[in-house]
Amino acid sequence: MTRLFLTLALFAFLAACGGGGGGSVSPPAGNATPSSGPSPTATPTGLTTTAQGSVIDDATGAALAGVKVQLDPWIVYPTPGPTPTPIAISTTDPSGHFTVRAPNGTYLLVIGADAVNTPPPGFTTPNPSATDTPIPGASGWQATIHDRVVLSGQTTLVAPTMPPVPLYTPPATETGGAYRIATLSALTEAPCVLGYNQYRESLSLNPAVVDEWLVESARGYAALHNSPAYSVSTTPAPGESLLTTGNSSATGGYNCYDDVVAPAFGIGSSAQAYAENSNTLWFGGIYDSYVAGSAESAFGLGQFPIDPRVFAKPGSLNWP
Repeated sequence: MTRLFLTLALFAFLAACGGGGGGSVSPPAGNATPSSGPSPTATPTGLTTTAQGSVIDDATGAALAGVKVQLDPWIVYPTPGPTPTPIAISTTDPSGHFTVRAPNGTYLLVIGADAVNTPPPGFTTPNPSATDTPIPGASGWQATIHDRVVLSGQTTLVAPTMPPVPLYTPPATETGGAYRIATLSALTEAPCVLGYNQYRESLSLNPAVVDEWLVESARGYAALHNSPAYSVSTTPAPGESLLTTGNSSATGGYNCYDDVVAPAFGIGSSAQAYAENSNTLWFGGIYDSYVAGSAESAFGLGQFPIDPRVFAKPGSLNWP
């Protein structure tokens, strides 16, 4: 029952408005594949692994039945480009369990719809001075799990636990080893997704899919900043543990679109190279307005990594 976990490398979290993700290392241009970063894993002939796992609801811990589970190759595909041919496809049973069988090797485990969330009819971006309002019909939007797994004879797949964040205790569903799927908040998270993808589409880039690990990471940082115990001067640094190569954050402001997403695409932004890269496939973001007793008037964070099969920025965390 062994699962390979990657060693987490540290990288700096920029807490200033519009900061994040840049650094001195240039990401690949467009669909270019860098010489560094993850490479395909050879598959030994004749060796296979049959492993099982479970999928639960992030909020309640209830088993999720009928959820699609598939293994994709851990290799670079052009974006946009052909859809990878899944190695194995399964669905969860009434108890939330699934089984996958494939030749030993490294894969991208995808659990969930893996679909882009689209705006409702008549949706418009918020006025710069208006706070976010709930997105109609977004109360059922769910994240999709994208997990790096190595099949090497184990019988159980164990989901990762996100790196620790000060003043934040993750729910038990996120620390017990089950794969969990979060339902997005129509008020604090759905506007971030739509705003980010509107910018992507305006640049003729494919929109991004909401990722489970990015959602969990963003929620942890929002909880940190909204804690009454949070202090800019005394709270310990949060472990430099954002799960992304690109990010944009804001304290204060009015809404996710103008205060978190827009700065990521702004000319000269340190996050621009990542937000506008065609290989950026996933997104996680949250904008929490003022919480009574907190030290911040609001806090927002967006995360948007380049496909970890394509690019691993030195100094950033490796994908779970």
